[in-house]
Amino acid sequence: MDIQISGASDPGGSGVDGFEHAWNQSATWTPTQTKQVEETWTGATFTATTNGDWYFHIATVDNAGNWTNTVHLGPFRIDTTPPFVPANLSPASGSYSNDTTPTLSWDASTDTGGSGMRTTNTYRVIITGTPSRDYYTANTFYTPTLAEGLFTWKVRARDNAGNNSAYTADHTLIIDITNPTDPIPSSTSHTVGVPSNDTAVDIVVSGATDPVSSGVSSGVDGFDTAWDQNPTWIATEVKDQEETWIGGTFTAPSDGDWYFHIATVDNVGNWTSTATLGPFRIDTDPPTVTITDNEPGTANIAGGDVTYTFDFSEPVTGFDATDVTVANGTRG
Repeated sequence: MDIQISGASDPGGSGVDGFEHAWNQSATWTPTQTKQVEETWTGATFTATTNGDWYFHIATVDNAGNWTNTVHLGPFRIDTTPPFVPANLSPASGSYSNDTTPTLSWDASTDTGGSGMRTTNTYRVIITGTPSRDYYTANTFYTPTLAEGLFTWKVRARDNAGNNSAYTADHTLIIDITNPTDPIPSSTSHTVGVPSNDTAVDIVVSGATDPVSSGVSSGVDGFDTAWDQNPTWIATEVKDQEETWIGGTFTAPSDGDWYFHIATVDNVGNWTSTATLGPFRIDTDPPTVTITDNEPGTANIAGGDVTYTFDFSEPVTGFDATDVTVANGTRG
């Protein structure tokens, strides 16, 4: 600490003869009235050997031996100890997010050197990536505007004496805002649009991916699925299958057109739109048939041809004359 003095005078006329001074951690001091330096002394550099409050004291003597009261200068608050490194950074290193304005936070640092923590620009946050950020804040959090990509960030603290803590270790943050892609659903038991009386439909899914974008990908996390009679479906965005799921058997509890739907989510919560497979046309009721002929009444016919008409309750395939058995006559 550089101390300078000036302006000592002796109104009594004998003139200033010199000074006694002290440098210590006491706010008060009583001189021994022993001159240490001559009247030409203008100051010196004093060293604080420990942290804390330090004071300079001086008393003046004239050539007649008259001493002044003590003049005190201080406290000089010496703090050479850096504050603690910020701890408990959040989110944890290696975290994924789909938020381009993430909140980075940490615990408040403390200062044991005595000067206390700064009330402005207490923390410096450095974010490396595209874009990068270099930010000072008095808060224990920072919400930057970033973009998709890989970022590293670290924090340091500063006290009122200007001591900086060491930086924290680099923490990584991966921001992924790109949706995954749905798997391709297919059926190994049924053909879409073709009627079947088998109510158990086997569905297979494969090919779900989470594309790399801006150098990052959080990976596929799972699926939201549905089996219903609606050709359209809005996903609930609640995962019901893990990413390892490759399909299953779905049962149609009633006849009609049935559809399989699937949406995919990645590890940061980005969802795809829905992929739909169907209709699977399930028909377990046999058709009914009405037979009519071209002869009025029920009289026996002696010779001649009779034409029979078969009316089915629904479209049928594979029916021809060979499926008809004739009694007491000949099939034409």
